[in-house]
Amino acid sequence: MKKLVFISASPRKNGNCDSIVEFAKKQYENKESVEVDYVNIRDLKNVKNCIGCDSCKKTKKCIHNDDIVEVLNKIYEADSIAFISPIYFNYPPATIKMLVDRLYVFFDPSKGFEVSKDKVKKMLVAFSFGAGPAEEYDKVAHTTAFNFMVIGVNEHKTIMLGNQNDKKAFSEKVANDSELAGKMKSLFDWLAE
Repeated sequence: MKKLVFISASPRKNGNCDSIVEFAKKQYENKESVEVDYVNIRDLKNVKNCIGCDSCKKTKKCIHNDDIVEVLNKIYEADSIAFISPIYFNYPPATIKMLVDRLYVFFDPSKGFEVSKDKVKKMLVAFSFGAGPAEEYDKVAHTTAFNFMVIGVNEHKTIMLGNQNDKKAFSEKVANDSELAGKMKSLFDWLAE
């Protein structure tokens, strides 16, 4: 059985990122070969930032015993990860940086960003935004995926979902755009392969 984890970094309830997650849930609801876990960072109550203390390099665990530890374990154990976030003022919200920084617990300085090819671990990074340079946001998405190499991500894809100013723009767009719906379904199928 494939284990997937969807991480939403959106602080906004019922917005486009939540709509993307709902669309994904419909894709997986009848697939018995897939176990999907959904996490929204905004729902976590006890969250601490990495303080760069390097304790994790000695103990192999973070000094913080907060809700992020459970999220990191889910990400580590997953076969595939979907990371969904809005873009606010040309960059994803701080919740992404906080989570990426906490991946440091998995980083082995002696190996650098070397990734095992023994097992495929996939990641989809989807950014939703109102306007702006999609090609620049795509660079941020690739950098985000690169940071997840420390937990074994060795294949990733990105999708930039622009012109999403309205809170329900994705829902309306995917309902009326068969090409977008097909692309999203294809990406979610790829994660479950």
